[in-house]
Amino acid sequence: MRILIVEDEREILTLLGEQLDGAGFDSDGARSLLEATRALEASDYDLVLLDRRLPDGDGLHFIPKIRELRPQARVIMLTARDAPYDKV
Repeated sequence: MRILIVEDEREILTLLGEQLDGAGFDSDGARSLLEATRALEASDYDLVLLDRRLPDGDGLHFIPKIRELRPQARVIMLTARDAPYDKV
């Protein structure tokens, strides 16, 4: 399974990548929506781990772009937000 991690915090991105790679997954990282768009255009991903707050926009609003470029990819949102509305 190939996974794209979209996370602007370098430490979190590194930790997630190491854990996923160690578990046998193939992961790539992107630190912005622009980098994520380029990665999605270049490679096929089964899963996108998507941060909510990124330097160039809200990950939630990026989901239609993911669907456009890789309709089969699943998305899991990563967020530090704690309000029930934001988590659901």
